Formats: sequence, C-alpha cells, structure tokens
Amino acid sequence: MRLNKFVASAVVLGDQRKFPIILIVPNLDQLERWAKERNLTYGSPAELIRLPDAQAKMEREVMGGLRDLAKFEMRRRSS
Repeated sequence: MRLNKFVASAVVLGDQRKFPIILIVPNLDQLERWAKERNLTYGSPAELIRLPDAQAKMEREVMGGLRDLAKFEMRRRSS
C-alpha cells in the first residue's frame, strides 16, 4: 500500500482482529496533480479529499493494492 504514489502513509489498526481497518493518508501532491488533469475544482486540500471523484480515485488505488489478498482478507465497504 505504501508503495502507491497516491498514498503518503498507511497503517493497519486491529491486525489479527476480526475487523481490522486501514487508515490511509493521501499523497496530496499526487492527488492535486490528478485533480488538475481532470479539471476538478476545489479551494483547499480538505475540499479536494471530500470530492466524490477524489474519494473514488483513492478507493481504486487502495483496492488495487489489495487485490492479491484472499477474499476473507478483503475489507468490507464502510458506510
């Protein structure tokens, strides 16, 4: 996960527990470049990470890094 250029930092909380979580900190430099290429408008980094397109991009990047895990190791969608 941390090798992904869109991820600045990542940590797994609850390893060896029934429902661990992954906390992802986006690489804002990369995410801002991506957003500019797509002409997304935002006023601050906080606004950028709240954009549905940016959230979907981060989810695709994270899930792409997890695709080799077994089905039982995969995360369930949070609400």
